[in-house]
Amino acid sequence: MNVDAERVATDEATPTPLPDSPPQTEVKLAAEGAMSTVESGNLGEPSQTGESGESGETGGGETGKETAAAKTRHFHPVSMTNYVAESGQALTGLAGASELTRQLLTGVGIVPTCTNLCSSQREVVLALMEARQQAAAAERMAVDAQDRALAVLQSSLVTLRGVERTLFRDDGVLIALGLNEELPGTDGAFVDRARFIVAAAERDPYATILAGAAFSAERIAEIAVEVDVAEQAIAARQAAHNAAVIATRVRDEAFSELRRLMQQLRVQVNSVLHRHPEVERPVGF
Repeated sequence: MNVDAERVATDEATPTPLPDSPPQTEVKLAAEGAMSTVESGNLGEPSQTGESGESGETGGGETGKETAAAKTRHFHPVSMTNYVAESGQALTGLAGASELTRQLLTGVGIVPTCTNLCSSQREVVLALMEARQQAAAAERMAVDAQDRALAVLQSSLVTLRGVERTLFRDDGVLIALGLNEELPGTDGAFVDRARFIVAAAERDPYATILAGAAFSAERIAEIAVEVDVAEQAIAARQAAHNAAVIATRVRDEAFSELRRLMQQLRVQVNSVLHRHPEVERPVGF
């Protein structure tokens, strides 16, 4: 729920009821966070921020201006995706090299030792890219579930507090029920305040008076359950975010290792080709 929290000042001398507004969700999706250093050009290093998101590439159109329809999100840096694909093409090129070229490469231990290492690491990177995308999807779903839970709780609190304001006018009662106080603007604090509001409404004489106004103890108990659901949804979203961050970091580290191995392979292959210009150059080299 990405909306403004209430900003109504409370008069300390004469407490007055304040309007309710929803909490301001402080959610930064790992899937939509800062670019990893992989995308920014530092392809050999994992993300330094620990954040798991990559910015989208934009379809510019004729004017080059970004629009919502033209913007495309990528769950992995385009440069990473391209490098992994190019690595596969280079390894395939070595596998299909001429017999003489393969003999020379085998003689210095490049084939199959180095090529097998690179192929295995490439498969690891591909698997981790898929895992990272699934983690980002799980985080997106957790954020949606959290927003729904907070919206339900917000609606119930607005109704409860609206009824309370029609029943209670004494300043001391307003303080006891939390009606003179603005709702917090962050998720965790909002849920804590909601729990306090419900607990106050469950106590007599307030509960009895509310029941007389058709706001029964059962309805208040339902709001208490909504508080628990919202709290669990926030915890689930936080866990999903952490999982997405970890998945990104692991992917970036594996990609750095693939780059290191491929660089070693290219140096050695190019060295052989330099010493034997008569042999056919493999595809991708």
